[in-house]
Amino acid sequence: MTNGSERPMNVLIVDADAPEAFIVARCLAASGAVALYGVGEAIGPVQKYGGSFKAVRDVGVAGESEAWLSAVQDAIEGWRIDVLLPISVRGLRRLAECEARGALAQVAAPPSPPALAIEAVADKWRFGEFLRAHGLPHPESFLPGRDGPSVLSALRPPLLIKPARSRGGVGIERSLDATQAAARLAERDDAVDAVVQSEIDGADYGVNVLCRDGIVLAATVQKTIKSSSAPFEFALGVEFVDEPELLQIAAKLIGALRWSGVANMDVRREATTGRFLILEFNARYWGSLLGSLSAGVNFPLLACRLALDERVEATQAHNVRYFRGPGPVVAALTGGGDMRIRIGETDWRYYRGDWRGVSVWLAVSLWRSIVGLFGRNMSSPRELSP
Repeated sequence: MTNGSERPMNVLIVDADAPEAFIVARCLAASGAVALYGVGEAIGPVQKYGGSFKAVRDVGVAGESEAWLSAVQDAIEGWRIDVLLPISVRGLRRLAECEARGALAQVAAPPSPPALAIEAVADKWRFGEFLRAHGLPHPESFLPGRDGPSVLSALRPPLLIKPARSRGGVGIERSLDATQAAARLAERDDAVDAVVQSEIDGADYGVNVLCRDGIVLAATVQKTIKSSSAPFEFALGVEFVDEPELLQIAAKLIGALRWSGVANMDVRREATTGRFLILEFNARYWGSLLGSLSAGVNFPLLACRLALDERVEATQAHNVRYFRGPGPVVAALTGGGDMRIRIGETDWRYYRGDWRGVSVWLAVSLWRSIVGLFGRNMSSPRELSP
């Protein structure tokens, strides 16, 4: 790493309270060349008490921009930070605000997307209109709050209702006919901005990229091979595959957005036509990030290298399988299950480097299970799940 000495590159995650912080930390730890620090608001116990971060600074109160900026400035000086690394949309926006004010200019950061591009992908309706304008494949969508409920009859059931802004499937309703969708929209507080689409039957894919000025520098393509039991949750198992057509679609979208930084695209291959349809675009690190690492592409490390103006060469991803969470680890240790899962295809090799973090995560998970079992109105510690 180029930081002017033989010491490790000191990286500060500026939004260490983000859900993806632990897996980003494990990717950077795998390089063996990074000392990791964090600043955030109400940082969870895995980051605070685990071994992935050398130190963290907790601002404590959400939304306090000035307190956050002061904490970042203190961290830069006290910890000799080389790179500021945002891992969420909120982190990107915070750094953009600082750039506009001329703050934090003394420290490198990965290239970030234009503010207009961030807004274009954050709103599902606006993103659909952007895809339409650039001739990119996507499911047909309507905005009943603007066009009236009669547009629902133009869509093939079953239908989906999506909030204009959400993550992790929060607020999505599915398997509705036009009458049911109209009734649900009449009851929803966000009906004016809710997007309605036909459900698309087919296989799920993800495209993960690192870009600069609309050019893709590194990419992986993953296909879901084991879904979560809960709808719209992260896939439990993926396989990294070669799909040149899908990479071409992604490159066209990245070019149209003039995107810089990392991103993850949710795509479905329609069963009846074989077409790839872009569902969503996430301007942040993603839940299966360790899978890309197992395929040979360390996105957080490449982003840090890009921040320091080091050359980032395209890396061919390996065709491997990856299974996330404790379930596949247990399956691998007890015969592999129906999918013949091997321990090297799980999170095990990355989590075992931070036993303290895993122990805290297990303790918090146990607490949540107890709360759920007894159904009491108990406050559980905030946990940023790996």
